Amino acid sequence: MTIIRAGTLVSLLAICGAAQAGPHSVTYSQVSVAPGTNVTIADQQFVAVQLGIREFTTDKRYAVRFLTPVQPGGFFAASLETQHSTDPLPNPNAMIDGLPARIEITDGRGYSLRSTGPSTSNLLVQGQAFAIVSIKAGDALLLIYAQLTKQDQDTELVTDIHRATSQAAYGRYTDPISLVGPTGLDKWVDYIRVIPLN
Repeated sequence: MTIIRAGTLVSLLAICGAAQAGPHSVTYSQVSVAPGTNVTIADQQFVAVQLGIREFTTDKRYAVRFLTPVQPGGFFAASLETQHSTDPLPNPNAMIDGLPARIEITDGRGYSLRSTGPSTSNLLVQGQAFAIVSIKAGDALLLIYAQLTKQDQDTELVTDIHRATSQAAYGRYTDPISLVGPTGLDKWVDYIRVIPLN
């Protein structure tokens, strides 16, 4: 599991926006759990957290509940963003607690080759799935995001370190549907709640 930092959101939006209609669809079916509840998504541990947000020009407040990954040692880092927006949410495809929402999920594969020494390099290939959930609450646009990965290949190269094609294990590069489907991000989105506080 990779944690997406706020600075990564712009590139993530570009990735999700570029895939107008992905080959895998997801649905929202609300699951409500208390903050602190542990949940397994795609064989990875998550914990339910809750943050309080406020609209921009009114005092309307919400408790936003969602799942964030648990790191080794039980540590977690949860974040969401809000943008001041008076425009309606374009192309909503779900309702979350009565609010229009847009769930965008895309999957793909990341390939990287990096030097690890003067005469070695490392080939890393990972299946990836990204989720961005946009929710319109008054004049606030909430953005909640997640990324899941599964390793397809991790190989140290000691000859021909600049060319990884001969070392590629193409047969192991499979569709990362498990990261998207009913035990992946399709399950993750179900735990999102936006609960009015006043």
